[in-house]
Amino acid sequence: MRPIECCRAGPKKEKGDYSAVVTKWAGDGGGAAPAATTSSSGGSSVLVQEKGKLASGDRTLEAGEYADVFTFQATAGMALVADVQSTSFDTFVGLISPSGESWQNDDHDNLKTQSRLEVTADASGEWTLVVTSYKGGETGPYEASVTSGSGGGAVAAPAPKPPPSTTSSSSGRAVDVSGTLAAGDDALESGEYFDVYSFSASSGQVITAEVNSSSFDTYVGLRAPSGEVFSNDDHEGRKDRSRLVTQAGESGDWLLVVTSYQGGETGSYSAWVELSGGGGVSSSSGGLSTETVSLGGSVEEGFEMWQGSLTKDDPTTNEGTHIDLLEIEGQAGERVTVLLSTIFADPFMLMTAPDETIYTAEPLAEGLAIEASLGQTGTYMIAIASLSDGKGEWLLTVLRDRSGSSKDKPGAEEAGSGKLGGGK
Repeated sequence: MRPIECCRAGPKKEKGDYSAVVTKWAGDGGGAAPAATTSSSGGSSVLVQEKGKLASGDRTLEAGEYADVFTFQATAGMALVADVQSTSFDTFVGLISPSGESWQNDDHDNLKTQSRLEVTADASGEWTLVVTSYKGGETGPYEASVTSGSGGGAVAAPAPKPPPSTTSSSSGRAVDVSGTLAAGDDALESGEYFDVYSFSASSGQVITAEVNSSSFDTYVGLRAPSGEVFSNDDHEGRKDRSRLVTQAGESGDWLLVVTSYQGGETGSYSAWVELSGGGGVSSSSGGLSTETVSLGGSVEEGFEMWQGSLTKDDPTTNEGTHIDLLEIEGQAGERVTVLLSTIFADPFMLMTAPDETIYTAEPLAEGLAIEASLGQTGTYMIAIASLSDGKGEWLLTVLRDRSGSSKDKPGAEEAGSGKLGGGK
């Protein structure tokens, strides 16, 4: 697969992937992509089920990545789950709809051996699955699949019935409940029981949703007022815990969906939603932190380090949470890793691009991390806070890789929608 005309980058969506438009593709000798193997099982269908191999001589992307493509039929509104796994190369997956809209993912749950997309089909007709690698020249065997319905747990249409219940909480959380998935509950197309809770969120607020259970493999979903869906299966590789962090792109009634990864699973659970940020973080929150100290490094050296401290004198969000703000310069296509360690509890970090695209952090064993490929050149603002408004010192490290700065490749994220571009 080779892009004949160059791709143009678009804005990065809230979930962490880039968007772009693929203008034209050509294969080996201009041949069409092979039709995928299909089958069905229960309430879901397997639209693609392939074992293949990236090898020298395959279709080649602009930056040297080998790629295989497969076509399949899908209907508008269908929940699609695309999955690629390989132990031989850093996987990368893309979906292109008949409308030209496209999505992509690099590392699912920060695993370089798995890429995964969960999207709702925007159009009926012939779709394309793209299997490739993150770096040029990588080869090896892989397994690829696309499933429909709820496709192994994807939350596509969270609550056709009954009307969602609204939760009030003495804990201060937007949702704080204990419940049970049981036979007789409403079920998704592939048999997973689910419960739904509604809450109100304002545009710019950071939404953190979590589900825990010792009885089943948890799965959590959030549905925005517009119908956009965010979901997570195993947080930090744990089957008993699912967690989502995203920034609300719109105000209104949101839905929390509690379900399982496999159909028919039952048992008790606890679930909660917390809101923070009250309108987001920007330089208008009170200016950059003056006590931040550079500990060395430079853009040219590929790393930079800063030290600072959250104090009662720091600027605050609209909800009164104290934050530290600092700026870094970024280059389009540059891959960055931002690492935060703190002595205070409940750390929170996000990075805002020049076009106000939001990059949220994932938890590590100690601290937080943001991994992303930058969509544009300019000044990026990093906000550091404590969700419990704790105080104390923090250490921030920025690692840079500009080897792909001539490309337009996204970073990983959780279940993401984004548009395919830049040879990917």
